[in-house]
Amino acid sequence: MNADCAAGLRPLRAKWTVTPGRGGGSLIKGEMHSEPSDGLYPGFSASGQDVWVDEAQYDVAGIVVSAVGARCGKAFRASGKWAAVANTHVLLPRKHFDRDFLWWVFNDEGFWLTGGSAQPYVQFEASLDQQVCVPESEGEQRAIARYLDRETAKIDALVEKKERLVELLQEKRSALITHAVTKGLDPNVPTRDSGIEWLGQIPAHWQIVRLKHHARFDNSGVWGDEPEVCDSPTPVARTADISTGGRVNFEDMPMRCLSDAEKRASLCRAGEIIVVKSSGSISSVVSGKAALVTEGMPRFSFSNFLMRVIPDRTVLDSRFAYAFLTSSVVRKRIELMVSATTYPNLRVGEYRAFEVPLPSLSEQRAITELLDRETTRIDALTAKVQEAIERLKEYRTALISAAVTGKIDVRGVER
Repeated sequence: MNADCAAGLRPLRAKWTVTPGRGGGSLIKGEMHSEPSDGLYPGFSASGQDVWVDEAQYDVAGIVVSAVGARCGKAFRASGKWAAVANTHVLLPRKHFDRDFLWWVFNDEGFWLTGGSAQPYVQFEASLDQQVCVPESEGEQRAIARYLDRETAKIDALVEKKERLVELLQEKRSALITHAVTKGLDPNVPTRDSGIEWLGQIPAHWQIVRLKHHARFDNSGVWGDEPEVCDSPTPVARTADISTGGRVNFEDMPMRCLSDAEKRASLCRAGEIIVVKSSGSISSVVSGKAALVTEGMPRFSFSNFLMRVIPDRTVLDSRFAYAFLTSSVVRKRIELMVSATTYPNLRVGEYRAFEVPLPSLSEQRAITELLDRETTRIDALTAKVQEAIERLKEYRTALISAAVTGKIDVRGVER
């Protein structure tokens, strides 16, 4: 890669600006101290400074680069006495090169050439053979670093505020749904004790029913054969295709070859609810996530990691059932249900026996109509805030690139 440098900056191969350190060597993150204590020194892993070591390897300002894994290419500033553990590379600035300026150059994950797929890694020597743009004087380098420290801190603070706004909007959305499906729309309606601790008071005219008495459950998900076996393969939803927020992601949904009988048995229809019953991973608790199949969706089948809930729509509106099953009170019950298992799998029997506070069908529909309006409004506002966050992040990236290549002159900017 040839650096596109503005006037006043010289292109240099990155390896001429730093001396590679000895990296993490034989220090293993899991064998280091997890908490600071007297006599220990900060240790940097591929995730940053998150361990402490008995002996310092360096007593100088340097840069630690994550060498392996999802964050490979991420760089961290190290100062004072410190050490680096396995799966890192260490860069020590040469004379006349400012560490903080170089950190802004090397903390660009796009700078680092990588290899591997399942476990990506930094191609260290090839990356350092690329050119970077460097001001002639250390003073100019420090000015750029200070400018970026200051300006990105402002952007990061604004992003943090907007991300908190997104969290508050999602909390409001969740509270709205939970209140509507457990308390109804009329704040003045007479109430009674539901007899259920997690539910508390409900409108006096509502019933408490078991989900299994008003819905059918289908666990006969399919997988089928590789798509080249047949001429017209069918999309088959997996756990990964049911996203938080109830969306069905069709973009990466695998195509499978199903028999006519399998298609008839597993094709999902509008008004049905698809529920994740197995996450397939110890570290990811996604069991219980659900999506409502709606009119206009592409036809698809469901795999054996999912189950289908089919409400009896003569007494249970599908949208009301979906809102209840994705409410915060049900989510908490599911989290308690799966926390006691090695794999966070849904206990289908317990799920089927969930108590449902049930108003009349007309009131269910009134509730879902209000939820449709209000959640659409909240979702639109959330989308606008998220779009603003993305623009800020893009601006941050562009600002860094422009500063380190000299396309903006920060020499006259207040330091």
